[in-house]
Amino acid sequence: NYLQVMLAGYYGDLNPKLEPRIQRCIIRVTDLRNQIGDVVDLARMRPEQIQADFTWFDLSEIGTQAIEDVRLASAEKNIKVLVEAPPVFEPLVGAPRRMRQVFSNLLNNAIRYSPSGSTIIFKAWFEPESVFLSVEDQGPGIPEEDLPHIFKDFFRASNVEGAPGMGLGLSIAQKIMEAHEGQILVENVVDDSTEGKVKGTRFIVIIPRNLKTPEMRQTTWLEQG
Repeated sequence: NYLQVMLAGYYGDLNPKLEPRIQRCIIRVTDLRNQIGDVVDLARMRPEQIQADFTWFDLSEIGTQAIEDVRLASAEKNIKVLVEAPPVFEPLVGAPRRMRQVFSNLLNNAIRYSPSGSTIIFKAWFEPESVFLSVEDQGPGIPEEDLPHIFKDFFRASNVEGAPGMGLGLSIAQKIMEAHEGQILVENVVDDSTEGKVKGTRFIVIIPRNLKTPEMRQTTWLEQG
């Protein structure tokens, strides 16, 4: 926070040469904080705790917050986040803070493994029973033999061993979605014009539209009782 206050100029004009260095410091500190938070989450996260926080929320607002979470990281690599979404979202039930964590984790992953100057597509669409969101990057893809293990705790794909990270972001995201009775799917994006060469990775988040807040569940229980 102190670095962000400096970057905003609240302590006076900032030397232009220092600005990119402070931005990099903020990104590194944020990465470290997220890694510590991931370890704590892994130890403490329980489905019933997440479900206790279910409330009505605005999906577009959560998506906007997640994009802001990764703004500096994407700017450092000159990566553009392209949003494709309906103009209006219906309210959903879920744990807003945890859903933001899912989207931020997926966007951070996409930025981390994408080449500089590339584009990430953050897309949302509605189906009768679920809401779908996808994050598609232009990175190296995930080796086919690693795909079945990608959501395991501490797992790192074999082609990104030198990249930063602890292998917890996707595992935590999946646990959050399981608490929402939803799913995260992953697939490599293939370029048909180059004989099936992988041109990126796509993660798809599926959120049921029939989830209930604790108050709604209690009302249902009383009516059935």
